[in-house]
Amino acid sequence: MIIIQRKNRIFVAENHACKRQNNNSDDSVTDNMFTKEK
Repeated sequence: MIIIQRKNRIFVAENHACKRQNNNSDDSVTDNMFTKEK
């Protein structure tokens, strides 16, 4: 499980983040892929 902290919000992404993690620009990642908020 990968935890991504962005804009004071914690997004928990499972497999989708693994593919996006390679990209250095987190802003390009669409929030739709991880809509899980805790």
